[in-house]
This record gives sequence, C-alpha cells and structure tokens, in this order.
Amino acid sequence: MKLRALTLIMLVSAVFYSNAETVKRRPHQARHPRTTERKLSPLKILTPKKVRGFIRKALVDSHDIWSKVFTLQTMKTLTAVVPFYLIGRKADPAVHRQFYDAVNHKNKNQPPKWLKTLLIDEVMAIPIILYGMSGWTSKDRVERRAAQLFVTGLGWAWSTKVIVKKLKADSNLRPWHEEFDRHEQAHGGNPSGHTTMAVYFVTYLGLHRGVKYAVPLSLYAGLIAGLSVVSNHHYLSQIVAGAGLGVILGFASYSVFEEKHLPKNLEIGLASDYKGRLGVQVAYNF
Repeated sequence: MKLRALTLIMLVSAVFYSNAETVKRRPHQARHPRTTERKLSPLKILTPKKVRGFIRKALVDSHDIWSKVFTLQTMKTLTAVVPFYLIGRKADPAVHRQFYDAVNHKNKNQPPKWLKTLLIDEVMAIPIILYGMSGWTSKDRVERRAAQLFVTGLGWAWSTKVIVKKLKADSNLRPWHEEFDRHEQAHGGNPSGHTTMAVYFVTYLGLHRGVKYAVPLSLYAGLIAGLSVVSNHHYLSQIVAGAGLGVILGFASYSVFEEKHLPKNLEIGLASDYKGRLGVQVAYNF
C-alpha cells in the first residue's frame, strides 16, 4: 500500500478516535443492574459537532507537536545526524556505483523486486495501520490518546517530506536508475519518505512501548533503508535525512503525549555521555 493511502487512512480513522463515548441509559432502561451505559456505533455519533471537535483537537495537537520540534531536543538530534549526512553525501557516488552500471544504464547487484514490493510497499503499512487504528478501537483512554497523537504526527511527517522533496537542489536528485532517464536525474529523492515513516514509527512506539518494540522495529526500518539504497531509489545521504526527520517528529509527537498524559515524574530524552556518544536517557523521580 502506498504511503499516501496509508496516511489518508490514518487521518480518516482519526476522525473516529473520540467515538469511545457512551450514552446514559435511564435506570429503568438498563439491561443489566450493574450498568447504565451503552456504546454507540461510531457512524451514529459521527456528527458535524464531532467532526469540528476532531479538527479542533487535531489543530491543537499539531501546534503542540511543532512547538516541540523547535527545541533543544531537536538540536541534539541534528547534532547527531548532520555529520552522518555529510559523510553520506561524500560516500554517495561510491556506494551508488556498486548498484548501477553507468556505461550500460543498468542496475546491478539488485535484490529481487518482489522483496522490495513486499517489505516496503505492502508489509510496512500493516503495523502502522494497526497501531493508528487503536486510536479508535482501544479500550484504554491513554492508549487511544497515544495513537491519536501518533496519527497527527504521522500526517506531519508525511507532509514535511513531501514539501522538502519539492525543493530543486542537487541533494534532492535521485540516484541513476535503469527505469529513469539516462541523461537527466530525477528530483524528489531527499529525504527518503519510506525511511521517514519507518523511523517515525520506530521512535514513537519505541519511546512508548520500550525496547521490546524498538529493537525489532529498528531492524525492520534498517532493512527498508538498505533496500532503498541498493534498489537505486535513494542515496545513502537521503536515507540519513529521512531517518533524522523521522526521529525529530517522533520525539516531538511523543513529547506532547508524555507531557499531557504521563506522570510528571517520568522524563525521556536524548543525552550524551562524557565521550559525546548519543543515547536515550530515562529519568524517574520517586
């Protein structure tokens, strides 16, 4: 499934995310002596008022997310990412030569096409959709809210990468590819959209659910990034840029959730040790 369709599904599903409401029954209408409430079908309570409420909440969440983007946390992320991006820019031609024959305008050393189609275009969408839909289906109010902010941040991750891809710059040129023009490179390669989405998902869910989710999802995100490079859809530097964007918006979106819906004595963020090595810092005040 294309990521455009994925994002659209997530945003549409978010319209329903406040539909866990219940309607009071009168005592004599209760079917069971221990309950006086009944759940409504999401479609029955999808009223103009609900839609306006969703839009208002999405706008507030968007404002809160972007307010977290322009912070020291983002500067720390950029400090870690920019050197790797610059190194990637230098290494791009050499890496690209391993997968493209310039003389014959042919790709080489390619993985099976079905592998990229399966792992990137199809399977990647499944966990993102399932988690995004929990903003509607989860019975836990806090988990619903976490998924709602995830959906909003996902929309901004997608929107941001689309805007940046429109820039006409050398860093935005895609690698040479046998299915592209052999005389002129195509624009729209920076940042890698698939990597942005994958790393955003890894960052947000890793912060929320911990290492048991972060490790396998990180491995999968790395596989997506690697396939994008070897299949000549992105340069290495564009993968790094996509990963950086995903981390920045993942941290920003989760910071909003953390600030408003987690205990105030729990703090999660990036930190460096005395050698300057970057890591995740978790602090809890007892």
